[in-house]
Amino acid sequence: RLPEEEAGNVEYILFTSAEINEEELFEKIEKGEYPFSRDNITIHDRKSISSKIQTVKEYVATVPKDKIEIDKANNILSYSSTNTEGIIVNVKSSSIISLYNKYEKKGLFDLNLRKFIKKKNIDEGIKRTLDYERENFWFYNNGLIIACEDYYPDGNTIKLENFSIVNGGQTTSLIGTYKGSNTQEFFTACKIIKQKDTNRLDR
Repeated sequence: RLPEEEAGNVEYILFTSAEINEEELFEKIEKGEYPFSRDNITIHDRKSISSKIQTVKEYVATVPKDKIEIDKANNILSYSSTNTEGIIVNVKSSSIISLYNKYEKKGLFDLNLRKFIKKKNIDEGIKRTLDYERENFWFYNNGLIIACEDYYPDGNTIKLENFSIVNGGQTTSLIGTYKGSNTQEFFTACKIIKQKDTNRLDR
Protein backbone atom coordinates (compact mmCIF):
# COMPACT_ATOMS: atom_id res chain seq x y z
CA ARG A 1 0.00 0.00 0.00
CA LEU A 2 1.32 3.45 -0.86
CA PRO A 3 2.50 5.97 0.19
CA GLU A 4 5.13 4.24 2.29
CA GLU A 5 5.20 6.79 5.08
CA GLU A 6 1.71 5.82 6.21
CA ALA A 7 1.39 3.38 9.10
CA GLY A 8 0.34 -0.13 8.19
CA ASN A 9 1.43 0.30 4.58
CA VAL A 10 2.37 -3.38 4.14
CA GLU A 11 -0.27 -6.03 3.52
CA TYR A 12 0.55 -9.74 3.47
CA ILE A 13 -1.63 -11.93 1.24
CA LEU A 14 -1.10 -15.68 1.49
CA PHE A 15 -2.25 -18.05 -1.26
CA THR A 16 -1.83 -21.75 -0.53
CA SER A 17 -3.13 -25.08 -1.81
CA ALA A 18 -3.29 -26.35 1.79
CA GLU A 19 -6.22 -25.90 4.15
CA ILE A 20 -5.42 -23.51 6.97
CA ASN A 21 -7.00 -23.00 10.38
CA GLU A 22 -7.04 -19.19 10.36
CA GLU A 23 -7.76 -18.78 14.07
CA GLU A 24 -4.77 -20.94 15.04
CA LEU A 25 -2.53 -19.04 12.65
CA PHE A 26 -3.70 -15.63 13.89
CA GLU A 27 -3.25 -16.75 17.49
CA LYS A 28 0.39 -17.66 16.75
CA ILE A 29 0.92 -14.29 15.10
CA GLU A 30 -0.55 -12.39 18.04
CA LYS A 31 1.64 -14.31 20.50
CA GLY A 32 4.80 -13.97 18.41
CA GLU A 33 7.10 -11.02 17.96
CA TYR A 34 6.19 -9.89 14.45
CA PRO A 35 6.26 -6.34 13.04
CA PHE A 36 2.64 -6.69 11.89
CA SER A 37 -0.78 -7.62 13.20
CA ARG A 38 -3.50 -9.96 11.96
CA ASP A 39 -5.15 -6.94 10.32
CA ASN A 40 -2.29 -6.84 7.81
CA ILE A 41 -2.86 -10.43 6.67
CA THR A 42 -5.34 -11.96 4.22
CA ILE A 43 -5.40 -15.72 3.70
CA HIS A 44 -6.68 -17.62 0.67
CA ASP A 45 -6.41 -21.36 1.24
CA ARG A 46 -7.57 -24.28 -0.91
CA LYS A 47 -11.14 -24.15 0.38
CA SER A 48 -11.64 -20.41 -0.13
CA ILE A 49 -9.95 -20.42 -3.56
CA SER A 50 -12.14 -23.33 -4.74
CA SER A 51 -15.22 -21.53 -3.45
CA LYS A 52 -14.26 -18.33 -5.29
CA ILE A 53 -13.65 -20.19 -8.56
CA GLN A 54 -17.02 -21.91 -8.28
CA THR A 55 -18.77 -18.62 -7.54
CA VAL A 56 -17.18 -16.98 -10.59
CA LYS A 57 -18.18 -19.89 -12.82
CA GLU A 58 -21.79 -19.82 -11.63
CA TYR A 59 -22.49 -16.12 -11.32
CA VAL A 60 -20.10 -14.19 -13.57
CA ALA A 61 -21.95 -11.86 -15.92
CA THR A 62 -20.89 -9.93 -19.00
CA VAL A 63 -22.44 -7.13 -21.01
CA PRO A 64 -24.36 -8.83 -23.86
CA LYS A 65 -23.87 -6.21 -26.56
CA ASP A 66 -22.86 -2.58 -27.04
CA LYS A 67 -20.26 -0.49 -28.83
CA ILE A 68 -17.55 2.10 -28.22
CA GLU A 69 -16.48 5.06 -30.36
CA ILE A 70 -12.84 5.58 -31.29
CA ASP A 71 -10.87 8.63 -32.38
CA LYS A 72 -11.12 8.07 -36.13
CA ALA A 73 -12.32 5.43 -38.57
CA ASN A 74 -10.16 2.31 -38.87
CA ASN A 75 -7.43 3.62 -36.56
CA ILE A 76 -6.77 0.11 -35.25
CA LEU A 77 -3.66 -1.85 -34.37
CA SER A 78 -4.34 -5.59 -34.58
CA TYR A 79 -2.45 -8.60 -33.26
CA SER A 80 -3.03 -12.35 -33.42
CA SER A 81 -1.55 -15.48 -31.86
CA THR A 82 -2.49 -19.15 -32.08
CA ASN A 83 -5.58 -18.95 -29.87
CA THR A 84 -6.13 -15.26 -29.24
CA GLU A 85 -6.54 -12.10 -31.26
CA GLY A 86 -7.01 -8.49 -30.36
CA ILE A 87 -6.86 -4.84 -31.30
CA ILE A 88 -5.71 -1.62 -29.70
CA VAL A 89 -7.78 1.52 -30.24
CA ASN A 90 -8.18 5.00 -28.77
CA VAL A 91 -11.59 5.08 -27.09
CA LYS A 92 -13.59 8.26 -26.48
CA SER A 93 -14.20 9.30 -22.89
CA SER A 94 -17.91 9.67 -23.66
CA SER A 95 -18.04 5.97 -24.58
CA ILE A 96 -16.44 5.01 -21.25
CA ILE A 97 -18.98 7.15 -19.39
CA SER A 98 -21.84 5.60 -21.34
CA LEU A 99 -20.72 2.04 -20.57
CA TYR A 100 -20.29 2.87 -16.89
CA ASN A 101 -23.71 4.51 -16.59
CA LYS A 102 -25.48 1.59 -18.28
CA TYR A 103 -23.60 -1.45 -17.01
CA GLU A 104 -21.67 -0.59 -13.85
CA LYS A 105 -23.63 -3.24 -11.91
CA LYS A 106 -24.63 -5.34 -14.91
CA GLY A 107 -21.48 -7.21 -15.85
CA LEU A 108 -19.11 -4.41 -16.88
CA PHE A 109 -16.53 -5.44 -14.27
CA ASP A 110 -17.49 -9.03 -13.49
CA LEU A 111 -14.48 -10.61 -15.22
CA ASN A 112 -12.21 -8.27 -13.27
CA LEU A 113 -11.78 -10.09 -9.93
CA ARG A 114 -10.21 -7.00 -8.34
CA LYS A 115 -13.02 -4.75 -9.61
CA PHE A 116 -12.48 -1.16 -8.41
CA ILE A 117 -9.95 -0.98 -5.56
CA LYS A 118 -9.71 2.51 -4.13
CA LYS A 119 -6.15 3.89 -4.03
CA LYS A 120 -6.04 7.49 -2.86
CA ASN A 121 -2.82 8.59 -4.57
CA ILE A 122 -3.84 7.12 -7.95
CA ASP A 123 -7.41 8.44 -7.62
CA GLU A 124 -6.14 11.96 -7.00
CA GLY A 125 -3.79 11.78 -9.98
CA ILE A 126 -6.57 10.71 -12.34
CA LYS A 127 -8.95 13.36 -10.99
CA ARG A 128 -6.29 16.04 -11.40
CA THR A 129 -5.78 15.02 -15.02
CA LEU A 130 -9.56 15.06 -15.59
CA ASP A 131 -9.70 18.57 -14.14
CA TYR A 132 -6.72 20.18 -15.82
CA GLU A 133 -4.93 17.99 -18.40
CA ARG A 134 -7.46 15.97 -20.34
CA GLU A 135 -5.48 16.36 -23.54
CA ASN A 136 -2.68 14.39 -21.83
CA PHE A 137 -4.84 11.61 -20.38
CA TRP A 138 -3.72 9.18 -23.13
CA PHE A 139 -0.07 9.70 -22.12
CA TYR A 140 -0.58 9.45 -18.35
CA ASN A 141 -2.94 6.47 -18.15
CA ASN A 142 -2.30 2.79 -18.94
CA GLY A 143 -5.76 2.46 -20.49
CA LEU A 144 -8.32 -0.34 -20.44
CA ILE A 145 -8.40 -4.01 -21.36
CA ILE A 146 -11.71 -5.47 -22.50
CA ALA A 147 -12.22 -9.22 -22.87
CA CYS A 148 -15.07 -10.22 -25.14
CA GLU A 149 -16.57 -13.09 -27.05
CA ASP A 150 -16.32 -11.12 -30.29
CA TYR A 151 -15.74 -7.63 -31.67
CA TYR A 152 -16.51 -5.98 -34.99
CA PRO A 153 -14.74 -2.82 -36.17
CA ASP A 154 -17.18 -0.61 -38.07
CA GLY A 155 -15.75 2.74 -39.12
CA ASN A 156 -15.26 4.82 -36.00
CA THR A 157 -17.03 2.32 -33.73
CA ILE A 158 -16.16 -1.09 -32.32
CA LYS A 159 -19.13 -3.38 -31.71
CA LEU A 160 -18.66 -5.70 -28.73
CA GLU A 161 -20.41 -8.92 -27.73
CA ASN A 162 -20.44 -10.53 -24.27
CA PHE A 163 -17.72 -8.31 -22.84
CA SER A 164 -16.27 -7.10 -19.56
CA ILE A 165 -13.47 -4.76 -18.52
CA VAL A 166 -10.73 -6.95 -17.06
CA ASN A 167 -8.20 -4.20 -16.39
CA GLY A 168 -8.85 -0.49 -15.88
CA GLY A 169 -11.77 -0.68 -13.46
CA GLN A 170 -10.35 2.17 -11.39
CA THR A 171 -9.92 4.38 -14.46
CA THR A 172 -13.41 3.54 -15.75
CA SER A 173 -15.05 4.19 -12.39
CA LEU A 174 -13.33 7.55 -11.89
CA ILE A 175 -14.20 8.72 -15.40
CA GLY A 176 -17.78 7.47 -15.02
CA THR A 177 -18.34 9.17 -11.66
CA TYR A 178 -16.41 12.38 -12.37
CA LYS A 179 -18.27 15.39 -10.93
CA GLY A 180 -15.98 18.23 -12.00
CA SER A 181 -16.77 20.98 -14.48
CA ASN A 182 -14.39 19.91 -17.27
CA THR A 183 -16.40 18.25 -20.04
CA GLN A 184 -13.75 18.23 -22.78
CA GLU A 185 -13.71 14.97 -24.75
CA PHE A 186 -10.49 12.99 -24.48
CA PHE A 187 -9.13 9.58 -25.45
CA THR A 188 -7.44 6.69 -23.72
CA ALA A 189 -5.89 3.51 -25.06
CA CYS A 190 -8.07 0.41 -25.06
CA LYS A 191 -6.97 -3.16 -25.77
CA ILE A 192 -9.78 -5.51 -26.86
CA ILE A 193 -9.09 -9.25 -26.84
CA LYS A 194 -10.97 -12.44 -27.70
CA GLN A 195 -10.27 -16.12 -28.06
CA LYS A 196 -10.36 -17.35 -31.64
CA ASP A 197 -12.30 -20.54 -31.04
CA THR A 198 -14.53 -20.37 -28.00
CA ASN A 199 -18.16 -20.13 -27.12
CA ARG A 200 -17.56 -19.22 -23.47
CA LEU A 201 -15.47 -16.55 -21.80
CA ASP A 202 -14.87 -18.73 -18.73
CA ARG A 203 -13.55 -21.76 -20.61
